[in-house]
Amino acid sequence: RALPVPKVDAADPAAAFIGDLVEVAPEVALELISAALREGQLQESREVHLARAKALIETGADPAAAIDAVSADDPWDWRAEWFRSVHHLAQGHAGAAAEGFGRVWTEVPGELAPRLGAALAAEMAGQYPRAARLYERVISIDTTYVSAAFGLARCHAAAGDRQGAVAAYRRIPVSSATYEDAQVAAARALITGNEALGAHQLAEAASTIERLQLDASERARLAAEVLERALAAGGAGTAPDVTLFGHALDEEGIRRGLESTYRELARLSRDSGEKVALVDRANNVRPRSLF
Repeated sequence: RALPVPKVDAADPAAAFIGDLVEVAPEVALELISAALREGQLQESREVHLARAKALIETGADPAAAIDAVSADDPWDWRAEWFRSVHHLAQGHAGAAAEGFGRVWTEVPGELAPRLGAALAAEMAGQYPRAARLYERVISIDTTYVSAAFGLARCHAAAGDRQGAVAAYRRIPVSSATYEDAQVAAARALITGNEALGAHQLAEAASTIERLQLDASERARLAAEVLERALAAGGAGTAPDVTLFGHALDEEGIRRGLESTYRELARLSRDSGEKVALVDRANNVRPRSLF
C-alpha cells in the first residue's frame, strides 16, 4: 500500500475501463474484468494483465500468470518486473523484492518509486541503515512521498533514535492527508522506549497532541498515554513549572490529570464494561487524601 501504482498506458484499448477500477476493491475488480472479458466488452491486453496482477497481489493470490503474459507481450515493459517485485514484498521475500526493484531502478533511473520499493525491502530485511538512506533520499527529493517519511521514522525508531523518528514524522507537510496521523505517531514516539524520559519530552508530546484537531475520545486516549508514561517516569524528576494538559508535572498533578482523563474516557465510552473499568482506574490513580 505504501508504493505508487504505475500509470495506465492511455493508448491501450482497455485504458478507460482500467481507469475506472482505481477505487474498486480488488476482489470486485477481478470479477469485473472477468465479466467484461466473458461478455466481449473487453479484450485481453497488457493493461488488462497488469490490472489483474495488481488485484491478485492485493488479494494475496498468485499473479505469476498475469505478469508472465505482460512479459510475453513486451519483454521490455518494466512494469512486469515492478509487479513481480511488489508481489515478492507482499509475500515477505525481501531479498527477491530488493533484486527486482534494483532492476526496475536500472530501467527507469530517474524515478523515485523503485528506490522506495528498495527501501521497503531493506527495512523488511532488517537492514535499517540502508533503508534509512534510501528513504532519506526519496523524501529529500519529493516531500509528497509521505510513505518514505513514515519508513524513515520506523527505521530511526528501530535503531533506538527517538528524536530521529520524531524529526521524520515532522517532515510530513500539513497539506498531506496523513499529517495528523504523523503527528500522533510523533507524540507516541516521544514517549516510547525503555530509557528515562525528561520533562521536555513529555511536554513536547502533550503540546503536539493539543495542537491537533482530534475528536474528544482520541484526544483523551492519547492524553492518558502521555500521563501514564509521566507517572511511570516518576514525574520525570518532577517539574512543577511544566504542565501536561493543564496539570503540573509532579506526582499529584499527574494523578489528578489521569483521574480526570479516565473519567472523561468513561463518559465518552459506549461500552458499559469499559465505563466501569475506567472509573475504577480513575479511583485507583487519584491522589490519596485523608477523606
